[in-house]
Amino acid sequence: MELGVYIGETIRNVAANVPEAKCYGVDRIDRVKSQGNITMYEMDTQKYLSSQAGKDGPFNVAYIDADHAFDAVCTDFRGLWPFMADQSLIFLDDTWPGTKADTVPGLCNDAYRMHGWLRDGGYENVTIPCEPGLTIVRKFRTHLGWS
Repeated sequence: MELGVYIGETIRNVAANVPEAKCYGVDRIDRVKSQGNITMYEMDTQKYLSSQAGKDGPFNVAYIDADHAFDAVCTDFRGLWPFMADQSLIFLDDTWPGTKADTVPGLCNDAYRMHGWLRDGGYENVTIPCEPGLTIVRKFRTHLGWS
């Protein structure tokens, strides 16, 4: 599952390397077409999460790379969480900006704030400290927010 596929590089690589997996992508702009084991949705991430994710899930792996503003990433994460399988992983992009200049809209914005929010919420997570950063969250049965 990828929220924010842009030109489709990530979802295409995953689909090619795991051909038995069903891959789902969501983006507001139609740049990538459904093909093979990839199903694309041209819509806002919140519309997808409220209308379609329950039909496509549960998901074992998800990549959140849509709007990089903290509030949007947080909303996407909370919306996706109920559709994640036990022991699944969620990857959040752009969570370790290299410079202050990278924290503007259109680049990493303030997605870096997710690490503290996740920690404070009791989510098991790690942020890889290399530019532009990647945070990995594991959903496990004993998490306080399990649903």
